[in-house]
Amino acid sequence: MTEFASVAMMKVITRGMTELGIVSEATGQAIEHSGSIVDISIKRALINRAIELGGVRCLIKLGQGVHYFVDEPSYQALISSSNPYKVLMRWQKLERYIHSSHRINIVECGHNFAKLHHTSNVKNHSPSLAEHLVVAGVLAALLEAAGAKNVSVLFNSLPVYPNFDESTLSALAFNDASSKWVFRWDSVNSLVQRNLDDKSASFVFSPDWPDFAKQVGRILASDLILPATLDDVARKLATSSRSLQRKLLASGFNYSGIFNKARSSVAAKHLLDSSASIAEVGYLAGYSDQAHFTRDFKMRVGLTPALYRKNFCIEEDKGEL
Repeated sequence: MTEFASVAMMKVITRGMTELGIVSEATGQAIEHSGSIVDISIKRALINRAIELGGVRCLIKLGQGVHYFVDEPSYQALISSSNPYKVLMRWQKLERYIHSSHRINIVECGHNFAKLHHTSNVKNHSPSLAEHLVVAGVLAALLEAAGAKNVSVLFNSLPVYPNFDESTLSALAFNDASSKWVFRWDSVNSLVQRNLDDKSASFVFSPDWPDFAKQVGRILASDLILPATLDDVARKLATSSRSLQRKLLASGFNYSGIFNKARSSVAAKHLLDSSASIAEVGYLAGYSDQAHFTRDFKMRVGLTPALYRKNFCIEEDKGEL
């Protein structure tokens, strides 16, 4: 993992270690002063330190650090979903955005369960048991943060979350199917769709835009990570996609144009009003990766994201460049 996601994950793990009473001051300082990138050696040292001080079983609990970062934009984006399936889809989008070599595949998802496969897209580079446990623990914590109740996790039918015993650990050590996970939860009654950018929606359009175009812009700006399709937007506006297309074209608009405007506008707002790193802003604005974000933003705004923040951000030290 690279860029902000590495720091975000390490912050979660470090906080989880702190809550378990097993973090060292040196580890925390290394992450605090690492900027947007955490060297692979720091990541490995962090996991090894957790195992050394808390044992392998503590790894599944490190994801609880998520609960201390729910006010930060990237974590809000991950948990802002109307159902658990979308939480998992947002995690997949993050993995692709950072070009992670390890990915989750959603095999099946129902009302109160999800079957996942944690694999590698690099030959002979499968996730280790430690990596399985850390990622599964983070996903379980994200589901809890989003409102799922009584979350449990099984690795190939063996229970590992919220706790597992020594016999399970022994079985996992000799089990080559620990990459196959089943998540379960009792209810999703408290899962509420959060509009991440109520304020940013007002920046999507110019004052002379017709009301229906403004509505389309608001819908798109509310979730750029898993954006609404033309059919989704039409359904929310109680019309057909064909009628919506005709109405937009008659006024000189189209879906893709409004979507691109929403994306650059939301990105600009985060650059100016938040401490999110530039890599994180690109993820929040729905780009496929940071390079795509930089190219597209410069084409539409005339400046790279870094220069835009440097030239127009009023407060100093607003975020990492």
